Amino acid sequence: MVRLRQLMILCLRLVNLLAAGVQGIAAPRRPGRGPFPVMSEPELLRIIRDASGPQAAVTTLSNTDLGRLLNALYLHLDTPRPDPSALQWFEAAADESRRRN
Repeated sequence: MVRLRQLMILCLRLVNLLAAGVQGIAAPRRPGRGPFPVMSEPELLRIIRDASGPQAAVTTLSNTDLGRLLNALYLHLDTPRPDPSALQWFEAAADESRRRN
C-alpha cells in the first residue's frame, strides 16, 4: 500500500510536469482532476484492455493522452474495485512519462 501511495504521488508530479510541456490544452482545470480533460471510464477500460499490453500501448500515446491516462488510472485506483490490471498500466504509464521528461 505504501508503494502504491508513492506511485500515486509520483504520478501527480509527473502529470504536472508533462502538462507544463504540452501546448494548446483547451479544457479548463478542474480542482483535484489535473490539467487534462477527464477520461471517461469506458474509454479507460477500452485502453487497459488493449491486447498489445501496457508497455507497448503507452509508447504510442501522445503527451496529452498519456497525461489523461495517468490521471484516469490514478482516480480509478482510488475506487473500491479497480480493474486488476490498472496498477500494471499505471506503472507502465508513469515509467513512460519519466522517460519522456
